[in-house]
Amino acid sequence: MKMKAITLLCIYTLFCFTTQPPFAAAVTCDVSQLSPCMGPILYGSATPPACCSSLKMQQACFCQYARNPTYSGYVYGSNGRRVASDCKVSLPRC
Repeated sequence: MKMKAITLLCIYTLFCFTTQPPFAAAVTCDVSQLSPCMGPILYGSATPPACCSSLKMQQACFCQYARNPTYSGYVYGSNGRRVASDCKVSLPRC
């Protein structure tokens, strides 16, 4: 019985390391995908669910946006931080 448990554990571990998780698909960084967040980030309006969905999909791109002088003020500005907090999305240190 103990040997069977160890064998199953080994198979499970091997499976975990050899399969790709479904979220590993490449993300295309496109700031226009964040258009539902425009009002909340620019004007401080309420954060709609569509904004949160967009933020979560573009989260891998935050450092790219933060390094761009055109967008960095929006990413780390007070409204950008509030929107990220509303959506429970963490802003990385880049």
